Amino acid sequence: MRFVFSAIVLLAVSAFGAASQNRTTVQDSKKLACEISATNEPWNPPGVMDVSIDDSDVGSFRFGPQGSESLKFESVAGKHTFSFAIDGTNISCSATFSITSSKTTFTPMMRISPNGSIICGLQ
Repeated sequence: MRFVFSAIVLLAVSAFGAASQNRTTVQDSKKLACEISATNEPWNPPGVMDVSIDDSDVGSFRFGPQGSESLKFESVAGKHTFSFAIDGTNISCSATFSITSSKTTFTPMMRISPNGSIICGLQ
């Protein structure tokens, strides 16, 4: 009798674990409203930044001496790759960032050094 009871408890725990895993997967795949926030920092010279996330175009924002505009997009929680590309130039940069249910707003950053190396980020 003890063996049968242990087997039933083990099956119940395994079934509960599988249900919990499925529930987590469904929640994780839910799209979150995200935003690249506007900035007050000057971006010179002015232009338009095209943005893609995981190789999918999500839009663009204008930037210039007064700062930059915001850009809203949707994505699932997790680690992602974003790319910035300045319209009409060959200037682009890619990096990774993470979206969580509590971190959906990001501040854009791009720096171009005198030697031509480019650093970008979503903080």
